[in-house]
Amino acid sequence: MLTSCPSNGIDNVNRTDRKLLRDLVVVVALKLIVLSVLWFAFVRDQGVSVDAGRAAAALTSPASGLRASQGENHGQ
Repeated sequence: MLTSCPSNGIDNVNRTDRKLLRDLVVVVALKLIVLSVLWFAFVRDQGVSVDAGRAAAALTSPASGLRASQGENHGQ
């Protein structure tokens, strides 16, 4: 029977868990802020023009550079 287990140890674990959770939330929030700033600074104003004909041709054409067999043919 374990009756000598002090409740102070449980309080320390809970306090440590709360501190860890707080630190993780702060780090994730800072990362989101940094990513948002970088996106606004470098990506937001970049536009990509898409030509429907070129996109259709790229999607329907066979892939270039791929061979029918991926392995060596061993003299076949």
